[in-house]
Amino acid sequence: MHYLLWGAGMALLVIQYFISKQRIVMLGAILPTVYIIFLVWLFVERDASWKDSIILFIIGMALLLGEWIAGWEAYKKKQKRELEKMKGRDLT
Repeated sequence: MHYLLWGAGMALLVIQYFISKQRIVMLGAILPTVYIIFLVWLFVERDASWKDSIILFIIGMALLLGEWIAGWEAYKKKQKRELEKMKGRDLT
């Protein structure tokens, strides 16, 4: 069962990375927002402890926002390479 949860978590991080590589930067905010809503629901409905909720929040948001930043930087790098390629074709 734990392997399934770890696999789902890794799949969400991969999805977050690919969503963040899109031209529209705000698409990367979808999963962190859903994650916050899920944690609020978990805390309210399931009576989770503050300590567990804060730890889950910090770790989860750090991972999701890290992937968001990495994806956006990858998009900017790709865009820069394409611009340099176009400039190279114009000069010859």
